[in-house]
Amino acid sequence: MSSFENNVLTACAPTILGVKHGTLFSCPKEDIIKLENINKKYSVLLLEKDIYIKPLYQCKNRQFILAYRKKELIKALSDKKVSAFLKKEGYPVGNKMDMEKMLDFLAVRIMANNSFPHEIGFFLGYPTEDVFGFIKNKGNNYKLCGYWKVYDNVEKARTLFENIAMCSENMKRIILSQKSFPLIINAA
Repeated sequence: MSSFENNVLTACAPTILGVKHGTLFSCPKEDIIKLENINKKYSVLLLEKDIYIKPLYQCKNRQFILAYRKKELIKALSDKKVSAFLKKEGYPVGNKMDMEKMLDFLAVRIMANNSFPHEIGFFLGYPTEDVFGFIKNKGNNYKLCGYWKVYDNVEKARTLFENIAMCSENMKRIILSQKSFPLIINAA
């Protein structure tokens, strides 16, 4: 297994291991072809695990990619408060959510502003209350700061932060024991 595959697996560990439904990671521009090759080579395996890889944004030196679990993401975005907010922001929210269109719209919003809109937290598996809290408070007045700013349940967030951190360590152990991308995905 290449070191690039190792890096992708470690970066996406919280999503691959099912702790979060989405993970944003970046890769250097020169490695984009390697990422596309991973996606092509292992697409059937990833789809069996409901894991998708979607490039969202490319700047001068890097590409930002979302790794996500489609069914879980659809469920999260279907929350009444979340879908109402997304609809208000112009997302193509409907009875049957078309994730590709939703992610394409997110990518357009990122490119239009040359930054990540606050609602990206919904796509990354951040607690809904924390995403709304961040928007309402403009990033201020948070109770705890870790992988995101926490506005609601601090203990729940601490536990989730610990689980996310453990994912990287667990993935490193899986990588050492399995040695190949398919075996690692299947072991997850």
